[in-house]
Amino acid sequence: MIRILLGIAAFTLLGAHLAAQEPKQPRPEKIPAPKVQPPPIVILETHDVRPGSRDVWQHYGVNRLGRFVPRVVVYPEGAYYSRDLQPYYFMQNRSSAVMPYVVD
Repeated sequence: MIRILLGIAAFTLLGAHLAAQEPKQPRPEKIPAPKVQPPPIVILETHDVRPGSRDVWQHYGVNRLGRFVPRVVVYPEGAYYSRDLQPYYFMQNRSSAVMPYVVD
């Protein structure tokens, strides 16, 4: 019985000795608050599109005589030239010149 008590006492003393030698966990280092940075400045470069030499012809159409005439866009509100959006006043006078069923 004495052996058991000596074993328990030795085990307890050994455990206390090892617990005293355990390195304590250091407190975690506090991280400083993040610095507020202003938003970055973004510079957008605009690129001018150089029109092609033949782009002006998109505003012209061919009439029944084979001549180039300014193209007219017909809206329910009225008719307009496509090149400068000026009103086309001759819609009622020259209705035969307009073919609304043809899209070119």
